[in-house]
Amino acid sequence: MDKFFLRACAVACLMMFSAFSLYSCGEEDEPGPDPTKKTGKDLQAISITSSENEGLAENSIGVISGNLVYLTVPDNVAGQKLVPTISISEGAVAAIDGVTLEKGMAVDLLDAQNLVVTAEDGSTKTYAMLVKTGNPKMDALVYKFMNDYSIPAIALTICKDEEVVYSCGYGFGDGTARDRATDKHLFRLASLSKQFTSAAIMKLVEEGRLSLSSRVFGKGGVLEEEFGADITGLPAAVTVQDLLQHASGWISDPEDPMFPGLSNSPYWGMTTKERIDYVLHNVAQTSTPGQSYSYYNLGYGMLGMVIEKVSGMDYESYLKENIWGPAGITDMHVGGDLAHRRENEVIYTSQDGGDGYGNDMEMLKAAGGLIGSSSELARFLCSMDYGTKVPDILKPETLDLIYTPSRANNQYGLGWNLNHTIFTDWRGYHSGALAGTATMWSVGNNGVNGVLLCNSRSFTKPNFDTDMYVLLHDLEQFYK
Repeated sequence: MDKFFLRACAVACLMMFSAFSLYSCGEEDEPGPDPTKKTGKDLQAISITSSENEGLAENSIGVISGNLVYLTVPDNVAGQKLVPTISISEGAVAAIDGVTLEKGMAVDLLDAQNLVVTAEDGSTKTYAMLVKTGNPKMDALVYKFMNDYSIPAIALTICKDEEVVYSCGYGFGDGTARDRATDKHLFRLASLSKQFTSAAIMKLVEEGRLSLSSRVFGKGGVLEEEFGADITGLPAAVTVQDLLQHASGWISDPEDPMFPGLSNSPYWGMTTKERIDYVLHNVAQTSTPGQSYSYYNLGYGMLGMVIEKVSGMDYESYLKENIWGPAGITDMHVGGDLAHRRENEVIYTSQDGGDGYGNDMEMLKAAGGLIGSSSELARFLCSMDYGTKVPDILKPETLDLIYTPSRANNQYGLGWNLNHTIFTDWRGYHSGALAGTATMWSVGNNGVNGVLLCNSRSFTKPNFDTDMYVLLHDLEQFYK
């Protein structure tokens, strides 16, 4: 009886297992719904098209750079809501400032802060909307440069016949605070500072308080008291003109005294005066002053001391009273570190492992330490261009000297680059570079002047400087 019962139970269990197995196999063979939801949440494209927006003469194409959206709206439709055309990941939805976008929906793009793309699975990606009015074709060139070289903020001002024709900011001057850059934001000027030093020197020359042929060092030199009468030989032969033209005979090899790069450099921690003193007593010139061109930053540090000595004023005060004031400039300064950043000053973002705040701006002031805005720098250009609408701060004959090539270099005058081989419509131009800074400006011989300021730069991408020159020139061509 027991054996029969056990055998029956075993058979029953086997039949139940077989039935379960058949049922399970049948379930696997039948296709069911895929429970996985799509995770894509990318904004792939955004534009404002003439077909969707009345009064729009041409399409405006947005540029997506990481989590930033750059888009320019033409001035003639700035006051109206616009219908954006967007492309996003399959299955996702998009919302601007919390309002879900529907096909054909018009929104106030100029006030938009964020565009959020939500995937089917509920995950989101937020894009900061940087929409502005202006010329879409011009701004497209700027957006490409910003995207190619990871530039957080740019300021641009262009003048035609001494009147501002285009002036604006791009991106965030301070990304953390979401502070939109404008043409009033202060940027480090780097070597654009040299043109102010040149103007200050030439103002003293005009007033008869200094001569281009004045010797700077040694007995009878402008800075005899500061560095002693015992400076002789080639150092004592250096003139003010030699320093302006980078023809002092000193070179920045093996290193630039203002930007020491060697671990055992004697220049670390030195003031400008101490660096000059060290060079005078320890660094031999490689050529006779006035004969050979070699870009030398410390030469402009020397000129800064000349300005202070001759004027009896500190460098910044002299510029404020004699250069900036007459040019209508009210918000230029010697820069500082992050702790002394001015309220309307951008944040400097270094690339390639550099330190955007590693430079001593006070030490660099006459060679590369000033800060200013593109709108006010344009005032200076219009004060240096022989124009009649804006009074020049220097006499025409003084400007002639500034824009005359030196004997040592046919492409450099008194603080300005000259005779560009391609951009022949530039009378004078100059660029500037620091970690976290790239600058460029030009005085045209066709009535067009331009300023371009960036709060970051690359030192490793080989075409950066060339592309920046091309960008400014291309932007100026809209008004030639």
